[in-house]
Amino acid sequence: NIETGLEGGIKAKPEVSGDVIAFYEKGFFGGIYLFKDLKLLNEDESFELDGIAYGSPCIFNAGGKECVAMITQAGELYVYDFEGKLMPSFPLTLDGVFYLNVKMADGYLFALSEAGELFRVAADGSVLKVKIPYFTAKEGHITVCDYDGKAGQEIFVSGEGNSLYGFNSALELLPDFPVSGYGNPLFIDLNGDNNKDCLTITFDNKIYAANVLN
Repeated sequence: NIETGLEGGIKAKPEVSGDVIAFYEKGFFGGIYLFKDLKLLNEDESFELDGIAYGSPCIFNAGGKECVAMITQAGELYVYDFEGKLMPSFPLTLDGVFYLNVKMADGYLFALSEAGELFRVAADGSVLKVKIPYFTAKEGHITVCDYDGKAGQEIFVSGEGNSLYGFNSALELLPDFPVSGYGNPLFIDLNGDNNKDCLTITFDNKIYAANVLN
């Protein structure tokens, strides 16, 4: 057991990367706390966020420096190093309302807005985005996975609808996507053709399997 000593609420599971544990104390005056080797790094104060955020912090390495990122509901994206210093170009404001935290893939941060816009944010603050048609994500999921075993990671997103979209890190739609389903997909070879199939849960409580690699 680890005693945090916090009085606020922890509404999401901690994020774990190696010997680092990060969690978000939710509230207008909350923020990010870090444990490394089971020792609290920022005991005096959290890495502050101006506004409410959702989900778990995103831990990643940028240029040899350990960092942690979160986006607020109002679209303020914060990236701190482990010393509590904001990285250059941050905080950065993205246009939209966000109920999911960002994910890291291929050196970029990816954010999904309630209105169905998927943003790619580079370390220098440059932003690329794509609008997913007929898609909303007040309750949604972002999954990062190398589903094909080739260079690069892919980003899979689902929202309130019964469609799962897949993108590469250039925000190009993957072949054979979208597929039916929602939530976090699972990729496994079901038919023995040495290609991973995409498994999802559909709104009618069925398991859907799609052959997305040929």
